[in-house]
Amino acid sequence: MNDPNISCADQLSDVHLEEYVRGDLDLENSKIVAEHLSVCADCYQRYVSFTAPSRHAFQKLLDELSGERYELKGQLAEGGQGRVYLALDRANQATVVIKHFCSANTLSLFGNAETCRNEFQNSKRVLQFQQSGGASSGIAQVYELFEDDSQAVLVREYIEGVTLESKITSALQQRSLTELEQIADWLIEVGEVVHDAHRIGILHGDLKPANIMIRESGSPVLIDFGISFDRRELGIRSEVRAGTLNYMAPEVVRQQSAALSPRCEVWSLGVMLYQLLNGGLPFDISRQSNTTKIVESMETGILFPSINTCSA
Repeated sequence: MNDPNISCADQLSDVHLEEYVRGDLDLENSKIVAEHLSVCADCYQRYVSFTAPSRHAFQKLLDELSGERYELKGQLAEGGQGRVYLALDRANQATVVIKHFCSANTLSLFGNAETCRNEFQNSKRVLQFQQSGGASSGIAQVYELFEDDSQAVLVREYIEGVTLESKITSALQQRSLTELEQIADWLIEVGEVVHDAHRIGILHGDLKPANIMIRESGSPVLIDFGISFDRRELGIRSEVRAGTLNYMAPEVVRQQSAALSPRCEVWSLGVMLYQLLNGGLPFDISRQSNTTKIVESMETGILFPSINTCSA
């Protein structure tokens, strides 16, 4: 699995990557490159840029899939799973976000298509559950999913605002009690959304401040259900560790799929709350790769931590 927390110690050259994409390398060297790309986020992102279609080509594809409904306005992000675009929904004259995962990613096409499908289906389920109970939406709306054998395209709501991550950083620098109380309220609201998901068996899988948007109106929104899953499917899922290491519960780090439960996500929320109160993470394990050492750091590094106090 490609791990964005591992930096590249032996960067692949552009020439080497181009040869791999064209299929010009022999089997042994192809295997070496594939193994390197599976653990190196830096080279993997460059690999995606070599293989992903151009914006013009994707616009043409998008027109065919959607009946010319969406007009690309700019690229928001690019990573190991594909590209994310800002687009105009011509039918509603509204801004939307479009995620595109294609078969150019030969390392994990099925995983990427599954990511789109998970985000669409599981987000829909949580939204429907909230609507049935009269609750306001605390997750991003998802509108359409296009799939074929070579790609998946997801269209979701564009949220005007900033991430909780940036809000936490700002508040910690200011150390304003009012700001910190506001962030704590946001975390409570997010906890309620996560609880709604848990009530129907959905685990988000990657709870962290970067996956919580704060609308301009001031309400928090949980985004990116790409690696979410239904607990009923645990028996058929491979035990691949996914998520963001610093926010993972120990059983997730150990890849103990049978132990995955809402408690794992309570842990993630707890790490975020600690971050809010203390000004930093309870432990930084983002660059470790040995599971035993990671768990040891987690279990010994959070006993009776000192808490920074805020000035009124």
